[in-house]
Amino acid sequence: MESSANSLFLLLPTEIHLTVLGHCESFTHALALATTCTQLWSTWNTHRKAVLYLIGRNSIVAFDDALVAVRATDIAERQYQALALRASGVELSKDEQPPDNINVRKLEPQFSPPSIEEIARVFDLKHLVDYMLYVGHETKSLHIGCLQSTSSLSLPRTCDVSPLGDQDSQEPSPQVLDFKVCSSMYRFFMVSAVLSKTYWEPLFADDPRASRVRNALTGSLPFGMVENNPSQIQLDFQTRRLLEADISYICQWPCYNTERASPRQLDGVFGDLAEYLIEKGRKEAPDSPEPQESQESSSDRRDIRAASVVQLVMAIITCHEFFWCSAQQQLAGASHWAPRILTVHQTGISYKKIPAIFLGIHSVLDFYVPATFPELQRHHNIQLDVRQIGFGKDDVALRQVSLLRLYRTIYRRTTGHNNPDPGYTDLPFELGFFEYLLERNFGTKVLFTWGYGSSNYSNFMSQGMAFRSVEQFKNDIPGLLAKYR
Repeated sequence: MESSANSLFLLLPTEIHLTVLGHCESFTHALALATTCTQLWSTWNTHRKAVLYLIGRNSIVAFDDALVAVRATDIAERQYQALALRASGVELSKDEQPPDNINVRKLEPQFSPPSIEEIARVFDLKHLVDYMLYVGHETKSLHIGCLQSTSSLSLPRTCDVSPLGDQDSQEPSPQVLDFKVCSSMYRFFMVSAVLSKTYWEPLFADDPRASRVRNALTGSLPFGMVENNPSQIQLDFQTRRLLEADISYICQWPCYNTERASPRQLDGVFGDLAEYLIEKGRKEAPDSPEPQESQESSSDRRDIRAASVVQLVMAIITCHEFFWCSAQQQLAGASHWAPRILTVHQTGISYKKIPAIFLGIHSVLDFYVPATFPELQRHHNIQLDVRQIGFGKDDVALRQVSLLRLYRTIYRRTTGHNNPDPGYTDLPFELGFFEYLLERNFGTKVLFTWGYGSSNYSNFMSQGMAFRSVEQFKNDIPGLLAKYR
């Protein structure tokens, strides 16, 4: 009987076989099934890309957002490489030029199905997100990972903090929570990548001040010399100072001076990405068809749709804070060791190397993540390097800039303070895009307190309350946002 059932299964159309393979929980499970007979193995080899895509779509929550983040990161790296090559005296052919701007909509899979390499990178990015959620929960008590039900990493202890805070309203379903958490994580990486060129371009303009700023934000030694003399590279970087004229030059650019830039200027640098996120937030709102003015509930529906957009923004900001709190020391190190960070890998642990761009640093970083869950349990620390992105004229290594120091310098110049303290109630400077989106489209600004990992860290952030139901989040908005005056 069993043999007869197997034979009947093999008589089914290839499309059915692909669907069954694609609904396996993982690549490993699909491969195990494919090796059970010659016919399935032939289907696997002939349609491997389609099978991997189906597995990704069925096993990775918010797969499309992860794919967009992977593609945006790749384009951003090529954009920086092109800027650095031109600055080093190397001219690129037309075919070598990356897109001037990243059109996020065209990065979605309906415009271009993913390659096998891109699918593999999506799996890696999911691994990084799972890893960070685990580390943040276990080492910093940030209760976002415990909201998930589909994470491949099981928390080793029972969470004793009520997820989403104490509330009487019904919490979102596990599926909705999973999507909110995962999509926000991936969108954080996407936003970081898309905005990077906006902040890089002023440093590569044809102006001697741009060159001085760029050199101040990189080390003077090539990559190959860092391992030989790390103390010299640190000393050299610390002795470089940004002049007042250099800061004045940078503050002429709208992205670096959102307070004085005109709405039209900010629309030019931030508008397309803001429209994309607003469109996403409206589509993801519950019961979100376009309201009709004649409907009695049209005003409330518009409010829900607006609340959904604001929630999407606040969730991405939560991810920014989450990553910084989970890896504050390592990410801050990436902003000071401009040419290269020296990783110290643990004996007996294998690592995945996963590229990512972080908002506020805007260097392309390589995260080294323990490859398996048992290895992660043995070693929680985060390892990362500034990515080597190629060589310019005379085979000199291209150096990356790190913008966090520039952000803090501008902040000190405009406020007279060194860093935002736990009571600082404006968005950090590097989150100017979100400030623009909220003010321009909703006339609001963020009010809640920031803490960067201190004991004063907001409950709203640490308990993942940005991921609650839209209806409940709508009630939170008056306590989180205030009208601009």
